[in-house]
Amino acid sequence: LLQRNDGSIAVDKLLSILFVEVIFGTSVVAIVVASVFIVRRLYSNNTQSEGWRRFHRQQFVALLVQLSIPCCLLYIPCTVFFVTPFLGLSATFTTPTWLLTTIYSIYPILDPLAIILLIRDYRRALFDMWRT
Repeated sequence: LLQRNDGSIAVDKLLSILFVEVIFGTSVVAIVVASVFIVRRLYSNNTQSEGWRRFHRQQFVALLVQLSIPCCLLYIPCTVFFVTPFLGLSATFTTPTWLLTTIYSIYPILDPLAIILLIRDYRRALFDMWRT
């Protein structure tokens, strides 16, 4: 897959794949580290009322969902789209470009919608607007 016809390793392909994976991996590590710090801070702070703790937990869950949406809708499909030609799989496996453009179009709608539906106060305000 990463070999040339003469048996040597295609270093340019390997470096390109590593570059894409380092970018993706760095963002995943940053998300995990930030999540750990947030969870530690939420559970170590006993001076907050139960209402504020519940609100912060809702925001934390919403943040995790908001971070997972681009991973699932943008990073993973684009990584597959960019890496498959370097692995020599483009003849057997391709990501349709119409799928990528559709996913890019759906992302701006889903991201704020997740926040509105996951945070109780926003959800209540939305349902109150629909009732009146």
